[in-house]
Amino acid sequence: TAVKLSAASSLSQSLYDDVFNQINVEAENNNIAGRLSTENGTLGCATITLSPADLTTFPKIMTIDYGAGCTIANITRKGKLTVTLNGRLRTPGTTLSVAFDNYYVNEYKLEGTFTITNNTANNVLSFTTQTTNGKLTYPAGIAFYTHSGSHTYTQIGGSNTPTYIDDSWSVSGSGITTSSSNERLSLTIKTPLIKNVACGAIISGVQEFTYNSLSGSLDF
Repeated sequence: TAVKLSAASSLSQSLYDDVFNQINVEAENNNIAGRLSTENGTLGCATITLSPADLTTFPKIMTIDYGAGCTIANITRKGKLTVTLNGRLRTPGTTLSVAFDNYYVNEYKLEGTFTITNNTANNVLSFTTQTTNGKLTYPAGIAFYTHSGSHTYTQIGGSNTPTYIDDSWSVSGSGITTSSSNERLSLTIKTPLIKNVACGAIISGVQEFTYNSLSGSLDF
């Protein structure tokens, strides 16, 4: 049970992380990120709608519509993400809220409340994400898990280039995952997780988990 819960917890974190990544990509592709220069169309394959449609008015709603299926780098996303921004993504203090509309990644369904806050200081780009009442439903609805947690992303590479693809991040934080049978696991990042956007996966770091009297770690 502990192994299944830790796997579900890591998967939940990975998929909500992917939401953060997709918003970064599409904000840059549509010139509302606030980077000094941009390289458009590098990663996205969704249909993007901005309302208001100009590039200067905020608050703004960005709809990321993957339709019936949009595949890139062997990942298929479908459904919609509706993102409300009160400023440009890379402006310190900007907050974003994300609503999920039948949103799936490789047939895993994501729900809940997801927010992103830009807490950049001393010219080091940093974001904090908060997942509240998140829900991860496995393909064909065979199981579901609820998930809540907060993670802080600090950029450690790629800040001086116009593209998002070479960015890398250090991630810290914690979360709680609960199964549909009400089995609960807490997970805390002990050693910051390092993620490269181009790789798409965690390349190093340690997470510790606790389930009842059992404890363990996931060492990447």
